[in-house]
Amino acid sequence: MVTGEPSARPSGPRSAPARSWPGALVVGSVFGLLTGAHWTLTSGALLEGLAVGVVNALWFGPVLAVLAVLAVLGTWHARRVHPVLDALPAEQRRAAKRASRRGPVPADPGVRDAARELATRQLDLVTTLRPWAFLGAGLLGVLGLLGGVLLDPLLVWVGLALAALVVAACLVQGVRLTRRVAALRGERALAERALE
Repeated sequence: MVTGEPSARPSGPRSAPARSWPGALVVGSVFGLLTGAHWTLTSGALLEGLAVGVVNALWFGPVLAVLAVLAVLGTWHARRVHPVLDALPAEQRRAAKRASRRGPVPADPGVRDAARELATRQLDLVTTLRPWAFLGAGLLGVLGLLGGVLLDPLLVWVGLALAALVVAACLVQGVRLTRRVAALRGERALAERALE
């Protein structure tokens, strides 16, 4: 049986990503500029090296920033999930993990409560991650446009396709977890409304 407040969050789930991405953005941007400097030194083409440095800085900076946010949120989520699973035997732990994603609602109250708590915390993670995912999708679209203008027109479609994939995955996951939490709570009507 899971104890404590199911929806309680540890302090700082939203402020920690905000503290993590600026440094990663700077590091990635500097790395991109250094690749441009290396290009200039090896090829002797100043303008080409400048273009390479700017494009790589615009690419590596946001990518490292997003990765830093994902790492922080992943660590936060893992710290919230471990206490829920550690209280269960190995067999019930596996059943709770499976039930938090799919399948029939467990009859065992302990497994059902743990599965509900896991699904709720996964939904919390998706909700917290959603603004960052949308920001990353926007960056992918912008970078695709820049790459299409400066390098290859095909990059426009690649960037837009990746942006659409990120947004769709985030939305679908949110709906799926909302339905699962509702089913594990016995709220059939809420689960059905999540499909609309």
